Amino acid sequence: MDSTLRSNLSVGMPLDLLVYRNNSIDRVEAHRLEDGDAYFRMIRERWSAAPSAAHKAIPAPDWLHADAD
Repeated sequence: MDSTLRSNLSVGMPLDLLVYRNNSIDRVEAHRLEDGDAYFRMIRERWSAAPSAAHKAIPAPDWLHADAD
């Protein structure tokens, strides 16, 4: 959701969220994420940090410094 919000100006808050439980269409939970929603802010921060952390965790290839020997 956050990527869509950032890349498409026609998509914005509030976001309406529906949760369907496995094997049950009767127990639908609805929630509206408004501007400043603490849970959405936490997800946005973690989602933004995750690709950067994954990139930093990838070790350099062995061949990168092969000419230094």
